[in-house]
Amino acid sequence: MKHMKELDASRLTGRINKSGGTNKRSGFNLAVSLPSVSVIIPARNEAFNLGALLHSLAVQDYRALEVIVVDDGSEDNTAEIALQAGARVITPGPLPLGWFGKSWACWNGANHANGELLVFIDADAILDSRALGRLAAVYRSEADSGLLTVQPYHRMIKSYEKLSAFCNLVVLASIHANDGRAGGFGPCVVCTKEAYFQAGGHRIVSGKVLENHALAQRFQAMGMPVHNYGGKGLISFRMYPDGIRSFLAGWCKSFSSGAAATPPLRLTVIALWIAGAVSAVLLWFKVASYLEAIIAAAIYLAYAIQLYLLLRRAGSFGLATAIWFPLPLLVFLYIFIRSWVQTFVGGRVQWKGRTLSTKKERSRL
Repeated sequence: MKHMKELDASRLTGRINKSGGTNKRSGFNLAVSLPSVSVIIPARNEAFNLGALLHSLAVQDYRALEVIVVDDGSEDNTAEIALQAGARVITPGPLPLGWFGKSWACWNGANHANGELLVFIDADAILDSRALGRLAAVYRSEADSGLLTVQPYHRMIKSYEKLSAFCNLVVLASIHANDGRAGGFGPCVVCTKEAYFQAGGHRIVSGKVLENHALAQRFQAMGMPVHNYGGKGLISFRMYPDGIRSFLAGWCKSFSSGAAATPPLRLTVIALWIAGAVSAVLLWFKVASYLEAIIAAAIYLAYAIQLYLLLRRAGSFGLATAIWFPLPLLVFLYIFIRSWVQTFVGGRVQWKGRTLSTKKERSRL
């Protein structure tokens, strides 16, 4: 995580106007005007989340040219909520053979978009009023003609949500700031329309569970830059708010595929770090003297402090999550094992009423 850049950099804090010019509060100079933006939201049964995202888009300092909601076979009133909020709703039709739902929705949204810059964003995200302008400005200054991805800050309300502590950290640690070979984040993806279609867009990654990883790798392979950011202060989301079952299904859906896509050296470092956390807990079962108890307590405390500092960047986990880290650690190990079995033994995962085949991921081993 030390390589992860924050989108909310101090030099970019302040209002950004569509006409460009100098931002007096930040000193950030926009030599040219920012591009027109099409926001594309793939949505399947997102009635619970969609209203908050659409409201946050409506109060942006830098307004989008259009907001497109792609209704991917929803069984709730996702489309009605989108229309009431003034969004443009697209129904892409039945899912073709070999396509996963999110890629199909994104591809159709991009084909209907009119903006120069495409911002694909998950329906459970919420944007600070400065976020869209910031995305356009950072893209123009650092990732022009490439790909920019953002991992939102994780907002949590219920206690079970904080059990995802290690899952969040591993996701952040697995993605290098400027290395598309390690993939990219999925909740927020930004690129020009021209670069998107030049790279083949989501059509190229249509059968990938982790389409974001594959898309970043595609851009990298074509020589186009990839930049990955943390979204604290600008973009947030609340993952799996509707119960522990959804929480487990959501993380299990893609976790082992993510591990398989992580570069071996980085994966080894992450595995050693997890092993260290496990050892910090297991030491307590071997304490036979006062000195050993002090050593075990010191190691445990060191891990707790480190976790607390890291988790502050990832989400609203709080101090208690770091102190009681053995519980989220146990949940992480369960999720990883279950995900591995589903992906590479069973060859399929379940998500939002669909069965996703992972045979392609399994064949890569």
